[in-house]
Amino acid sequence: LAGPGVLIWKDVLQTQRTFRLTGLLTWLQIFGFLFVIPILPDMGSRGIVIILWMIQLAQISVKRIRSDLAVWSLIRQLPISNKSFLVNELGFTYFLTVLISLAGFLVGGAIFGMQMPGLAWLVPGMVVAISCAAVFDVIRRSRSGLLLNGSVPELSAGGILLGILFAGIPMLIYVLVPGILGLLLAIFVSWGMGYLAFELAAYAYRNIDHS
Repeated sequence: LAGPGVLIWKDVLQTQRTFRLTGLLTWLQIFGFLFVIPILPDMGSRGIVIILWMIQLAQISVKRIRSDLAVWSLIRQLPISNKSFLVNELGFTYFLTVLISLAGFLVGGAIFGMQMPGLAWLVPGMVVAISCAAVFDVIRRSRSGLLLNGSVPELSAGGILLGILFAGIPMLIYVLVPGILGLLLAIFVSWGMGYLAFELAAYAYRNIDHS
């Protein structure tokens, strides 16, 4: 792939060359969290599982950005705009996460009987919000001087909580506002939260050199 797409190709190659069974278990957890939603007895237990899914997703989302920030002197020289860098940096992981999450939810629904059917429509926007909030947390605490030494911050509890907040708002709308209106509003808000989180991450990345 040419241009910014080289970042997606890089992620594909890294995934192929660093594949381990332990990594597969992480993706199975993503699948499993939404797979069990239909068999949980109440909204409270479903909410807990969805929060666990969000936490796992946030941790997965920062893996590639942290590995790239560790070679800051190379990454910062790429002739790619800040937003294009983030879109292509997160694109491969985003696609896998949405695909595996929806697969778990739909397979579980088909086997056990669909619960919360509108969740499938919320997943793409929620994944953007959680992923970008986690990336924003890592980038905002990065300092160019430390990055040159390969020192990259870990994802903090604050980044996880921010992602849960951004993704939780549309979930609450979906649960509390009945009917098609509630679903449409929740979808709109989920993408709105995702856009906000992406803009925050892009702003933080643009200002790393000034930190």
